[in-house]
Order: sequence, then C-alpha cells, then structure tokens
Amino acid sequence: MREADFEMANTLIQEAAAKVGPLDGHEWIVGFTEQKASDVYTTDVTATWFSDGAASSSDKPAVQIKLFATFRSATPPQPWGEFPSATEGGAALVPRDEFMHAWRTVLASFRLRPGAL
Repeated sequence: MREADFEMANTLIQEAAAKVGPLDGHEWIVGFTEQKASDVYTTDVTATWFSDGAASSSDKPAVQIKLFATFRSATPPQPWGEFPSATEGGAALVPRDEFMHAWRTVLASFRLRPGAL
C-alpha cells in the first residue's frame, strides 16, 4: 500500500457549553484516526475545555485544559475517529466511558487560586 492510499478521518465526539468552577466555557472532544499501515490504525482523542476570558481582565482569565489519549488498533474504529473497541489491541486501549470519567475528574479538579477572582 502506498502512503497516498492510507486513510484518515476525524469525528466530533462531543461539543457543549460547560462551566468549570466559576468560569463559563466550551468543551470539545475530537477523535482523529489515521491509517499507518495496512493493519495499523492510530486514533488520537483530544478533550479540550476553554474559556476565552476577557482582555485585560483578571476577573475573567483565559484558560484552556486538555487531555490527550492515543490508541493503536488493527482495524479502524467505527466511525473513524471514535474510540476503538476495548478488545481491539489489548490493554493499551481505554474504553470511552473510562476516558470520559478521567476527563470529568480533570475538569472537576480545576481550582482557581483563592482570591484570584
């Protein structure tokens, strides 16, 4: 298979307005699958929460929180960009629900310095 024959695609897994602590923000979770060889697929999942903040304002800081995970599998996830099956490729894969739980835990742990706002 020539490199030009390899495929890639992404999927918007989740998008929502989300408040973290006292800050209003937005959440995106995106998956991107790329075929590396005839039976090797890499899926990168990125969870991002951000608050744009306000220019020159310490009351509304710009904040961005990210969590990355990379999975390798012998077959592409369905749809491409989604989480591969937890049984595909062994122990290195994290099921979707475990990734989402970890992401929620990261967001819930975010704290602004006392007195910062």
